[in-house]
Amino acid sequence: MLLLVLMLALVSSSQNAFSSSVTLPSFSASAENEVAQGKEAKALLKWKASLEIENQSPSSSWSGSNPCNWTGISCEKSGSAVNFLNLSSYGVKGTLHNLSFVSFPNLLGLDLSNNSLHGTIPSNIGNLSKLSHLNFSANQFSGTIPFEIGLLGSLSKLDLSSNNLTGYIPTSLGNLSNINILKLAKNNLSGPIPQELGMLSSLSELLLYTNKLTGSIPSSLGNLTRLTMLVLCENQLSGSIPPSLGKLKFLTALGFLSNKLVGTIPPEINNLTHLKFIQLSYNQFTGPLPENVCLGGSLENFTASGNHFTGQIPKSLRNCTSLIRFRLDNNKFIGNIENDLGIYPRLDYMNLSNNRFHELAYTMEVNDKCDIYSFGVVTLEVIMGRHPSDIILISLLSASLSSLTSTNPHHMLLKDMLDQRITLPTYEVAEEVVFMAKIALACLHVSPHSRPTMQQVSHKLLAQRYPINPLPTPLHMITLGELINPNSSST
Repeated sequence: MLLLVLMLALVSSSQNAFSSSVTLPSFSASAENEVAQGKEAKALLKWKASLEIENQSPSSSWSGSNPCNWTGISCEKSGSAVNFLNLSSYGVKGTLHNLSFVSFPNLLGLDLSNNSLHGTIPSNIGNLSKLSHLNFSANQFSGTIPFEIGLLGSLSKLDLSSNNLTGYIPTSLGNLSNINILKLAKNNLSGPIPQELGMLSSLSELLLYTNKLTGSIPSSLGNLTRLTMLVLCENQLSGSIPPSLGKLKFLTALGFLSNKLVGTIPPEINNLTHLKFIQLSYNQFTGPLPENVCLGGSLENFTASGNHFTGQIPKSLRNCTSLIRFRLDNNKFIGNIENDLGIYPRLDYMNLSNNRFHELAYTMEVNDKCDIYSFGVVTLEVIMGRHPSDIILISLLSASLSSLTSTNPHHMLLKDMLDQRITLPTYEVAEEVVFMAKIALACLHVSPHSRPTMQQVSHKLLAQRYPINPLPTPLHMITLGELINPNSSST
């Protein structure tokens, strides 16, 4: 026991002697900051040397060893490291090949949008492990999206839109569990939409429009229950709309325009009561529109042009007072426009042309007033150089013209209705145009019983003497209100 006590005392004595005779080296926090800043400054200056920068501010301020004072650079409060690099819209030309990403372990945000950067996105971008915002939009980047971007687990926003990127969307993006916004629009991306994107449970915006994506819409996208925007327009997607998208109850924008989608619109879409924008145009959809598409009362823009939709306009659209833009042209809709449409105080544009809204199609009643309606449509089409869908609406809904839009259509000028490819007529030709326009509008009266018969129109045309009486008002000042005569049955 005595021996053990002596040994412990000896060890303690030797340790005290060592500590009293040796001073260990240490670095101050400021010295460490200077080392880190120097490393980052060196990396940035090396990259700057390879660039052309139109805006002189970065060029003039990027000097010395403390990047925290440079234009476009933000540092941590302690001043120890660069955490934001923002050179958006500075006219930067060059590549990323000389930028050492590994030199910025604390970088949180990297915004190089709206410049002229080109070349590929380096795979070593995956070293930015703390990055939360990455914006390379509106540049000229080419090549594929690096798989390594999927390693950036802290990323909440990724915007690579408006570049020249090609290849597939990497499945590794499904690992970005914290991402809120994913924008890959306006590139040349091909292949399918990865099923793995359905794992991004925090995602609120998914914008993949204007690419060359193929295949079907993954049903897994229905798992993105926080999604507010899903825009897949202008691709080459095929198949049908998955019913699972009906679970996206916070969706405000849904875009499928210009794809190769087929089938009917699933009734589950009726669950999306927050929708403001729906774009279904230029696909191969069939069947009726969703019955309660405007159930939430928020719908502003609804376009379904260029499909094979059938049936009548859904009843929910009759009371959809939120509508601003409404297009159903080039389909196979039937029905009574007068009954199927309501009052739209905010309406700016509507097109229902090239459908089957003919009286005979929905009443199956053959009479001379059906023929005269067709005559009016054809006459206006010749005068206008296009289908007169908007003028037909003005005539059919004349009982509520002042409420149809924010501007009374009665005030629309006849000259704006004419074929704009032709010089505005004068003298006798102008008088004939007004004469025929007045007859055509009478043939489209809201009430079939108030329309002239074909025989009456024929007599009117035969009895017309030339030259026609001079116009009391110059052609460029004549409004439709002066031509639409509710009592035109005696025309």
